[in-house]
Amino acid sequence: MALTVIDEKNIFLLDGLGALVSAFSIGVLLTTFQPWIGMPLEVLYLLAALAVGFAFYSLTRYKFADLSRPIWLKGIIFLNLFYCGLSLFFVVSHFGALTALGLTYFILEKVVVLFIVALEWRTLSRSF
Repeated sequence: MALTVIDEKNIFLLDGLGALVSAFSIGVLLTTFQPWIGMPLEVLYLLAALAVGFAFYSLTRYKFADLSRPIWLKGIIFLNLFYCGLSLFFVVSHFGALTALGLTYFILEKVVVLFIVALEWRTLSRSF
């Protein structure tokens, strides 16, 4: 089976689906098991809401945007980096309350998001 080429259109689909996975993971799973995670519920809800917003952005860009302009891809790169920074801020702020499971989740999520940012950056530099 051949791999689909990541281009300036389907990178938004990948990003949007990833954001939906994050929104579900944080907004449903982590909030349900919050005592085993340690991150306060209000932080989890905020991060989940941001992930929903980013999913909306990416999926609407995938469907409707004029992708001949790099502004859309630069936008999601910026938003993903902002999300990582904000999430890292919350990890540091609530480090004492986080469990090993919670810390592991947030570290792995950052690795995945930064991998997607690297793909987006590569797509941006290759396409424009």
